[in-house]
Amino acid sequence: MNRLIEYAYIYADMGWRMLPTKKDKSPLIGSWRKDCTDKKEKLEEWFDNRPHIGIGIACEESNLFVLDLDVKDNKNGIVALEQLEEENEPLPETLVADTQSGGRHYYFNRPEGGVQNSVDKIALGIDVRCDGGYAVAPPSFSNTQSGYVWYDREPNEVK
Repeated sequence: MNRLIEYAYIYADMGWRMLPTKKDKSPLIGSWRKDCTDKKEKLEEWFDNRPHIGIGIACEESNLFVLDLDVKDNKNGIVALEQLEEENEPLPETLVADTQSGGRHYYFNRPEGGVQNSVDKIALGIDVRCDGGYAVAPPSFSNTQSGYVWYDREPNEVK
């Protein structure tokens, strides 16, 4: 069994609904919101023996809110978040993934009523993935060989 399907099973056990993504992070299926799933049979069809594709986590359908910190195109969401935390208070402890571009994804429970996706609205380099959005998750690869990895702990280590 490859790592992609192993992680897909972990995510399914957590109730996260997934979709396959291309190397450019776009959905590999047309109706991803309707067809995202946590059903292991479908996940096997998508991810088993296909390590070149990525795992997208459908945020709203998985009850997730993801802060997407970009580090590219004169943006540094990591520095922007550090500044916001200094001015306010630190974020609560949560799952964090390093992205293929050097950024980070912070995974939180979706707030009641949800939140719309946004780009640079909180601060330059900080995007929101929630209602109507998805986030590419480890161990997916994108346009580089560095890929996505969990930062300091694995999802199955969360109590």
